[in-house]
Amino acid sequence: MKKLVIAILVLGGLLVAADFAAAAATEYQVSKKMRAELGLTEDPAVRINGFPFIVQALNDDFRDIRIQATGVPIGERFRDAEVGLDLHHVQADFMKLAQGQSTPVTVADAKGEVKVHAAEIGKLVGIADLKVQPVGRDQLLPPTTPKPAPTTTTGPPPVEDPTTAAVKLTGTVAMGADKSEISVYALLQLNGTQIVVTPKRLDLEGTFGNIKIPEALQPLLLKAFATTVDLGTLPFNATPTRVFALQGILGLEGTATNIQLGAKQPGAGQ
Repeated sequence: MKKLVIAILVLGGLLVAADFAAAAATEYQVSKKMRAELGLTEDPAVRINGFPFIVQALNDDFRDIRIQATGVPIGERFRDAEVGLDLHHVQADFMKLAQGQSTPVTVADAKGEVKVHAAEIGKLVGIADLKVQPVGRDQLLPPTTPKPAPTTTTGPPPVEDPTTAAVKLTGTVAMGADKSEISVYALLQLNGTQIVVTPKRLDLEGTFGNIKIPEALQPLLLKAFATTVDLGTLPFNATPTRVFALQGILGLEGTATNIQLGAKQPGAGQ
């Protein structure tokens, strides 16, 4: 009986090892295909989720594939974006895919995000040391603006508009003959595949301390941070649904359905 249990455990271990090996081989081939699809210089990271892998392979239907890529050219201006994709129900001939052969690939739906770093955004506005920091939407209002009274309505909190977000931008700009570090609070708005950055107010309690900035100069300082981050056509012609800010990053999320891989995707490598 003891030998039988040991034999079963060994066999189970071999099957698990074989399952992971088959998944790893397929991930490698998917990575090569995605490199061509996105116009990358290096293979992206690929993870096929779900266990056991072999059941998905036998059905030629992979439930969830995660793609992570850096150095992705997006639109006309950005050459170093980050792209993360979750592909759902990827249908392909497993044997051909695992062997690196050409085979049609169909993706039922996908969700992804594109992230652009502050350094590339800084080039747009001419602020080499631009910093990006996410903040709450209430920071867009002047500090003297009274906060709305709390509501007594029961139920879930109101859902924030995913097509807008708030951000704090900091960088060195010219003030007459001198240069100084300025911080502004700005509104991000999603306009198609564009992220419109609209500065709303200066951070008067920032690096200037008690120095009074002339009111006539404030609009000029705000304008220095205004820009439009145009991401052009996204990979897989994804439709943008959400704009967001992270530390040092502006980005958007999008979705796509019924994706056919094989033909060159517009927006990748352009």
